[in-house]
Amino acid sequence: VLPILQAVGYNTDLLPSMSSGTGNINELNNTDVFVRLSKLEHFYTLLYPQFGYIIPDALLVQLDKDNRQYKLTFIEVEAKKPKWEDYIEVKRGNYLKLSQDIEAYNEWKRCCLKLLLPVPTVDDFCFSVSFYGSIKKDFGEHFKFINV
Repeated sequence: VLPILQAVGYNTDLLPSMSSGTGNINELNNTDVFVRLSKLEHFYTLLYPQFGYIIPDALLVQLDKDNRQYKLTFIEVEAKKPKWEDYIEVKRGNYLKLSQDIEAYNEWKRCCLKLLLPVPTVDDFCFSVSFYGSIKKDFGEHFKFINV
């Protein structure tokens, strides 16, 4: 697909270089959520950053109609698994750690340059996290749980 996207002028710099999906249930669930996200009114793109201690399923970028303000939401698509409660709590801790990690800001800065978006100051950089699945928790203001 990458050559096709490149041929029609799509910026593929921020896409994963090689797809390695095998069509398992987790990948199908992720794809279903990603397709839904692509239909949001202010959808701009999905990115796939990795931070070592946390690898989000995606980073949703929503852009206002004037292309000046954007919202960043890390996406986690979760299916019930053993020790699910502990697993989700660890993810929460990792996202709280990420919110204080300068590497998250630096990665977003690199993305801004490739996407031609304004770079925020480090103090203005922020994001939220949305969990898609059947679990419901109260993790506070910047965490959202969406039933799918």
